Amino acid sequence: MSVREIGENLAKIAASSGTGSTHTRLLLGRAQTSLDRLEASIRYNISRDISGYGEFDDALLKVIEQYKRDKPFVTDVLKYVCLTTE
Repeated sequence: MSVREIGENLAKIAASSGTGSTHTRLLLGRAQTSLDRLEASIRYNISRDISGYGEFDDALLKVIEQYKRDKPFVTDVLKYVCLTTE
């Protein structure tokens, strides 16, 4: 799958679950530093059961697990989501 396909899918999930652009930009900043930090942050948010983040965070976690060794790809996907959810 391409960055665009995965990004569009995540953007649809973000829109339907009410995940805002502030949250996606925060996740993008964490992805640019470390995917491990991003993954830990997402798992923490899921454990807190914050309304509106669960569905998007679950989907993003699956992408991270699938592309764990490709940080630029994950970062580009999140950039795409940020651009389409603004």
